[in-house]
Amino acid sequence: WTLFYKVISSSNKIIKGTTIPTTEEEAKAFKEILGEAYFMRGLSYFYLTRLYGDVPLLMENDEITITMPRTAVAEIYDKAIVPSLKTAAEWLPNKGRSNNSTPSKWAAKACLADVYMTMAGWPLNKGTEYYGLAATEAKDIIDNANTAGLKLTTEYSDLWLEANKTQTNEVMFALQHSSKHKIASNYGKSSYPSDYAPNAGWSDYYGDEDFFLSYPEDARKDWNYMTEWPVKSGKKDTDGKDILKTIPYTESADKLPAISKYYNYDEGDPGKSAQANGITCIYRYAEVLLMYAEASTRATNTVSTDALNAIQEVQKRADYPDRGIALTTTTDAATFLTAVSNERGWEFFAEMKRWFELVRLEKVKDVRAEEWDASLFNANHHYYFPVPYQQIDLAGWTNNAGY
Repeated sequence: WTLFYKVISSSNKIIKGTTIPTTEEEAKAFKEILGEAYFMRGLSYFYLTRLYGDVPLLMENDEITITMPRTAVAEIYDKAIVPSLKTAAEWLPNKGRSNNSTPSKWAAKACLADVYMTMAGWPLNKGTEYYGLAATEAKDIIDNANTAGLKLTTEYSDLWLEANKTQTNEVMFALQHSSKHKIASNYGKSSYPSDYAPNAGWSDYYGDEDFFLSYPEDARKDWNYMTEWPVKSGKKDTDGKDILKTIPYTESADKLPAISKYYNYDEGDPGKSAQANGITCIYRYAEVLLMYAEASTRATNTVSTDALNAIQEVQKRADYPDRGIALTTTTDAATFLTAVSNERGWEFFAEMKRWFELVRLEKVKDVRAEEWDASLFNANHHYYFPVPYQQIDLAGWTNNAGY
């Protein structure tokens, strides 16, 4: 909450405090930087509304008051998110200013496609028209991929290598983490099992076993999971050091597969530190392909050749044909949409995408049926997190239902 509003406040200051020069060349240079501020403002409000629902709408620096009201989600989309991203897409350059840590116009369009897809589903439920808008934005990126320098990285595993994290052919916008510069990730000890040796992890994150077992045996699964690891055997060598043995996850302390997607970094590897380097992708070209596949199908209730090509491009990179896994070829819309949803889950495993898709489609109850009936979300008819209590106390608001 606080950090998103810091980004919004900084963006507003840049936007409102900048006078665009009158000469065309200078104006273009100014707009390219201002486009970043518009992008970050739109992206921040996008996350805030999906996480918290109604939130304060700040578009001017002097609007902030302690008791300012929360603004309806629909109004924030109409006044802040969509206009900000449209301006960003118009003003940003084809290539980001600084590798993938600053946005390009194509990153802005990817975010705008994501926004339209979200507006099509819960809670606004604008439906077919907005899936059509999302498809148009995604298709424009695909059609201009060569000009934009966009294509899938040949090997899925190469996306996560520390040495490659500045690449821009697939990663359109990302957070690049650095322990040295005190902008570390949480991919260190938190991602290692509690019995990992010689450096035990905190086991804050594991893969869900049911999801792991349903995951196709493709190249992504090979990279994304650690299914066996060294543990202490209880014996010492002649120098008094622990003798290690390797065990499968089913025999480990927590009996769950570990998430190894982000293990290739400097600090934190293997399990030495909580402060790790690494990359958190916000938008990748793979997501553009799958957004188009879904949005175009939902908009027309028809599976086009372009939609099939989009999902198959992602599947081929995952080595489907070489491993005997069938490519998606169905033209039945419902079956195809299930295939796209599954592909998104596998492709973006542990990239913090799945929750937003399940909420948009109101399918949380389907994938977590055993917990849904007794959940706060079911009881209160929403999917929002609680607004931080400090903000509630300060502003005198009523929190989201159930909190």
